[in-house]
Amino acid sequence: MKLLTVFFLSALSVAAQPPPTDAPSDVSEPVTSTEFVHSSGLLSGTKSRERTSGALVNAARVKNPAQLLNPRAPKEFGDGWDNVSFDVITGQGQGLKLFAIHF
Repeated sequence: MKLLTVFFLSALSVAAQPPPTDAPSDVSEPVTSTEFVHSSGLLSGTKSRERTSGALVNAARVKNPAQLLNPRAPKEFGDGWDNVSFDVITGQGQGLKLFAIHF
């Protein structure tokens, strides 16, 4: 009787699981830092009118600063790599830019 009960419960649990789907999930795979090309404004040759940048500056500019922490926020809030400082030689992240002045 115990064997029949265990068999019945295991069959019930298998039947209760959702069927597997081949559809991609809405969560994208994390992008590695090797795919990004980071450069300062001097190398790219673009002139920016913004003289300051950083996490605190972005928080002051946007209407809803909590969206800066949201991983699913729209692109208008940035991609998250804008305020990361990188080592020039290794390309690894060193820290966050809270306030930066560009000359």
